[in-house]
Amino acid sequence: MQVEELSVMQRIDRELNASLDVARAMRITLEWALRQSAAQAGLIGVLEEGGVRVMAQEGYEDMLLDAENPLLPLDQPAMRAAVESGQPQRVTLEGSRRGILPEARQQAIVPIRREANVIGLICLESTSPDSQPSESVNFLSRLSDHAAIAIANAQLYSAVQAANAAKSEFVSLVAHELKNPMTSIKGYTELLAAGAVGQVSEMQASFLNTIRSNVERMATLVSDLNDNSKIEAGRLRLEFKAVDLGGVLD
Repeated sequence: MQVEELSVMQRIDRELNASLDVARAMRITLEWALRQSAAQAGLIGVLEEGGVRVMAQEGYEDMLLDAENPLLPLDQPAMRAAVESGQPQRVTLEGSRRGILPEARQQAIVPIRREANVIGLICLESTSPDSQPSESVNFLSRLSDHAAIAIANAQLYSAVQAANAAKSEFVSLVAHELKNPMTSIKGYTELLAAGAVGQVSEMQASFLNTIRSNVERMATLVSDLNDNSKIEAGRLRLEFKAVDLGGVLD
């Protein structure tokens, strides 16, 4: 049984590590949780202020269609207990105790932990009161540990991508804002050098040449910034053609 579980975990790890998308990692985790249990319904979500943001669900279509990723309040006692204790909860639903699925008779809540912090929950519900043995819950706990790493990596990747996008947008804005005043500086410099407002002395011509060379240097920097932004955004069009290498080197 342990060999079979190790084989299953290897398959799960391969699937989880094949993508850095948080939603996909959540869906894969839920699919395996349902596959390895006798649950009729299940969901997985990340913990937020006010509840659990449902990232994937199965069997709750009629109850969780208000939004693409609904926020589920922590009004289930087992959910609150799992978040507070960081331990899996398996409860029989009877009397006044009800699950998310109206006909559910057993509920298993497994916290997804990362560095001792609960970052999400897996909730599975069954219509049979004896469908989630302790072995199944133990497997789900190990599954959640594997999923936590993949989810954390995906979240980190998403944060890095967002930071890169913000940086590219800032660089593009700076390049655009620098381009306009430099155009004016260059234009007026050329007018002064051409004697538009009077004869230019040798010293004044030297000063204007200094301004001109620095404007050209700044223009090159702005062009490089624009090219860098286009490269990062995948919008830089490359044109391949034969060139005279000697002319390029000169």
